[in-house]
Amino acid sequence: MRRLAGVALGVLFTVAGMASPVRAATYPDGAVTLRYAVYLHGFHVVDVHTGYTVNAAAYDVRTTLQTDGIWAVFLKMNITSTGTGRFAGDAVAPTLFQSDGFSRGHDRHLTIRYADGTPSVAVLDPPETDRVPVEADQRAGSIDTLSAMMLMLGTLDRTGQCDGSAKVFDGLRLITMSSHSAGKQALPPDRRLSFTGDAVRCDFVGQQVAGFVRNSRHEAQMRKPQPGSVWFQNLQGYGMVAVRIELNHPKIGKLTVLLAEPPGH
Repeated sequence: MRRLAGVALGVLFTVAGMASPVRAATYPDGAVTLRYAVYLHGFHVVDVHTGYTVNAAAYDVRTTLQTDGIWAVFLKMNITSTGTGRFAGDAVAPTLFQSDGFSRGHDRHLTIRYADGTPSVAVLDPPETDRVPVEADQRAGSIDTLSAMMLMLGTLDRTGQCDGSAKVFDGLRLITMSSHSAGKQALPPDRRLSFTGDAVRCDFVGQQVAGFVRNSRHEAQMRKPQPGSVWFQNLQGYGMVAVRIELNHPKIGKLTVLLAEPPGH
């Protein structure tokens, strides 16, 4: 169950904020909202709710992850994460990342602040002393998970492509992320998804490079590149929105993330 918890958090970081930066003037009265359903081996296990407000200079993203159905009996998880930052040319500059909620049997709280391009952990409760710390020089130039999604979507919005890379620090782990465009193609047929037609596919790879659990027998697996794909559609009034995501996790297998309903605000 802890294994699923870690994977579910990874899914949260993948889907969070995956809608293109719609200007604040379009929706002055409220955030754009998205709901995703996460499937493991065909079973609906996690719901992800995302809301965001974006203007030409800054972004504010909030995401909540909850276990669903029978999985909620065995694995209680309810985590809300928020990220704020500003756009700096073709880059993003996060200012604050926070995550609070229940996971892995405990209430957990995380706050990351940024100064001169380097994140520092202001709050980590409870502490996780079984991990090798990520040093300041390793964290330099890294961004949080929600800002990484805004970076990808900003690139897609400007260029129509999703080619790019980033270092991502989630408070415990340092991960290198890269993505590249795979062109326009038809969405894979799926009776669970109400969206059809052509979509822009982006392939991505995440690889943990620091922050490993000490003496873990899984370290070799966790060091391996983790590939995935995301399909974006241009939805009227909302811009490019991720409607389908696929991940293949080496421990538990294939995860599919689907946009559960049309966006709202």
